[in-house]
Amino acid sequence: MRPIPASVRDPLREVLLDRQESRVPFTRAQPASVLLPLVDRGGEAHIWLIKRTETMSSHRGQVAFPGGKRDPDDRNSMVTAVREAHEELGFDPAVVEVIGRLDDVPTTTGFVITPYVGWLRDDVPARPNAGEIARAFCVPLAPFVWTPPRPQFFRGKGLTRIVPSWIVDGEVVWGATARIMGTFSALVRDVVRRHGL
Repeated sequence: MRPIPASVRDPLREVLLDRQESRVPFTRAQPASVLLPLVDRGGEAHIWLIKRTETMSSHRGQVAFPGGKRDPDDRNSMVTAVREAHEELGFDPAVVEVIGRLDDVPTTTGFVITPYVGWLRDDVPARPNAGEIARAFCVPLAPFVWTPPRPQFFRGKGLTRIVPSWIVDGEVVWGATARIMGTFSALVRDVVRRHGL
């Protein structure tokens, strides 16, 4: 599979700055933010994901991006995303360069998620918060970009749903995380093709 070169960072930043993201009013939903932490590993773009513990009050056991609810002290949603990446993965905010924002994503659990794309200035190791994170793993971005999501059956709350998902590193990426990744992957794919990367 063709890797996504780390040189995608600058043209991707330009595209993210130029595009008008879709915003969803919070009204009754709770604001939350996530960070898509990208890193250069051997010249190839990789992305960090987490698997939440089974003890979490919501989204237990799910693969996700680091993130969470907006705190009253957070100046804005970007601060929430960077703070949560620090609390959950131990990434010092000084090593995170936020290069853009993606479309807001409403969830069936009462949140509106604002995703931010971040680039780690250094390939620092994650230090997962054991109280919230069962596993942290960093995988190549390429499988998300070049492989379309597959339909998977999920049962929960008396319903069976067919949802798009990817399987990476033995984990299933689905739900809001897959929706965010779908939007992001399409942007990356377009950038790579237009710039001949």
